[in-house]
Amino acid sequence: MHLPYMIILEWILPLQLQKTKRTITDNEQLKKEVAYHTYQTDILLQQNEKLIQEAGEHVRSLHLAKEVRAYIDELMSLKQCLGRDTSFCLGSALRHVVHLFI
Repeated sequence: MHLPYMIILEWILPLQLQKTKRTITDNEQLKKEVAYHTYQTDILLQQNEKLIQEAGEHVRSLHLAKEVRAYIDELMSLKQCLGRDTSFCLGSALRHVVHLFI
């Protein structure tokens, strides 16, 4: 054999083989890491969807609480006006009755 071919067979090919094995090992490790991070991301997405749903429920509850508060305020103003001008009380009472049927 010629000297260059012997160098290739004895030195270069084993080095390339080691490098290829190391690359394969590194790629397998990266594959495991990507799978782990994908799993963790899926968990976070599910948690985020749950939190978004809960936030929507809280917004609805807050909206209902504000409506109830406005209704109570209206009833209190109606109660306070009973001793005042009857035309003002009549308007408040009418608004209250209309609100009940809407």
